[in-house]
Amino acid sequence: MNLPQNDYQILRLTEHFYNAYPDPPYREVLKKNQRAYNCLLFQTHYDFFICIPYRTEIHHPYAFHFSKTKRSKAHKSGLDYSKIIIITKTNYLDSTDAIVDKDESI
Repeated sequence: MNLPQNDYQILRLTEHFYNAYPDPPYREVLKKNQRAYNCLLFQTHYDFFICIPYRTEIHHPYAFHFSKTKRSKAHKSGLDYSKIIIITKTNYLDSTDAIVDKDESI
């Protein structure tokens, strides 16, 4: 999978991912099968993909908290570092862009 020129893309995780990492035992993985697990995806030079999930409500300091977006005015939204997922299999990534608020798309 090649990312756009800006080195990141906003994607969702697939059912293949959730089937490979069920709860239990992977309790810390966000379970949003009904909603998209939107994640900011970075491709490294070592064929790893780093997924950082967008969250509407984050109540801990281990995050990049948005401060000037529309959603952040009513919520504690941001990128949740405590739920980072590092993967190598591209079939864990949905090939279509996920939808997030435009002012939160970095």
